[in-house]
Amino acid sequence: MSDGYLAALNAIVALAPTQPYEAVADLYIALIGQQPQRPEAYQSLALYACLCGQGPAAHYVIDEALVLPTGQARSHYIKARICDEALDPRGATVHYEQALALEPDNPRWRFNLGLAQLTLGDFEPGTRNYRHRFNSEDLAALASTPAWQPGQTGIQVLIWAEQGLGDELMFARLLPCLQAHACRFTLQCDQRLISTLQRNHSGLAFVPRGPLATLLPGFDAQLAIGDLMALLHDQLGQPAVRLSVLKPVPRPDVVRQMAPGPGETRTRVGISWLSMNAEYGAQRSVPLDRLLDAFLPTRHVLVNLQYLAPPEQLQAIRDRGFEWIDAVNAYDDVEGLAALAAACDAIVSIDNSTLHLAGALGLPTCALIPRLPNWRWQLDTPHSAWYPSLTLMRQAQPYDWTAEIEALRLRFSPSA
Repeated sequence: MSDGYLAALNAIVALAPTQPYEAVADLYIALIGQQPQRPEAYQSLALYACLCGQGPAAHYVIDEALVLPTGQARSHYIKARICDEALDPRGATVHYEQALALEPDNPRWRFNLGLAQLTLGDFEPGTRNYRHRFNSEDLAALASTPAWQPGQTGIQVLIWAEQGLGDELMFARLLPCLQAHACRFTLQCDQRLISTLQRNHSGLAFVPRGPLATLLPGFDAQLAIGDLMALLHDQLGQPAVRLSVLKPVPRPDVVRQMAPGPGETRTRVGISWLSMNAEYGAQRSVPLDRLLDAFLPTRHVLVNLQYLAPPEQLQAIRDRGFEWIDAVNAYDDVEGLAALAAACDAIVSIDNSTLHLAGALGLPTCALIPRLPNWRWQLDTPHSAWYPSLTLMRQAQPYDWTAEIEALRLRFSPSA
């Protein structure tokens, strides 16, 4: 590849965030016209079009790249990414597999294939490929301690924490399955979860999150908590998991604040509307003023289940005339948050750790799921494989919650 071609391509990529889509696309097309047999400009334009919401154009451009004699593996990978964005995990699976047939040792592509398979509910291949989420540095830190396998008995096993609080709660759904294995298990988890998990899993030992290097020498085997899914996913539908729910730690202080006054008939609805996820938070979050449209101050007392809620938003709830219960620090006091959620009559939450907590507690919850969902919520089903008590309300249009807010209004205020 000539230096001039690379320089021109990099210049377009650098310019793209500041220019209209059509102008940037024209620059890509001009570069493609100069060297039409090179795949890189096609690939970059296809990704750019996809990120700009131009799905048909992205498909067209990458299909042009796929007929070129070079760059086939990466073109299949980009085609798969475009299928992901178009809510076509089956198409994505086909193209990830074709990319990997040409470059079988690419762990990132294999991990993305796993996500597509898990979105489809194909747990057997999906969980195998999901295990490629770790980088070489992660794996090097584990080299001295073998991975635990079912069938091993009488040994000390560390199940170690990874990802966020919601993931820890979700994968912890499989902890009851460990009772059938005669090992001494220790679960490393977020300090904020320990008291609640201890109450529910008395056969396990617990340690807070911290450097693995200081913990692993005391164990015979280790396993990432997410890899419980690879070993035990076939038990997700079994009663030991489906019927298992967390019991919150008793919190009299929370119970007192949630106790209704004499003659009180209003429904207590816990709400969480904001995601702090740096990459997907804007897609997952619901504007608070829109969410409040689903409720009436005469019928509903709202309960704060939102961690790190901006103070001005909390004031906006009061300004709308709602009685507002803000009983715990929802970020630091997860034990209290669990007790607070359990005292609600109903819960409405976006895709964040509050939603995972409500699901793990087995609480009736309306889950507002964005148009492009995380693999954990799969597609085209109102039910969750992980949390039977959730009702998944799937967004019809990206960044537009109008239909879902109206559905909530009809659910909570049908005659209003």
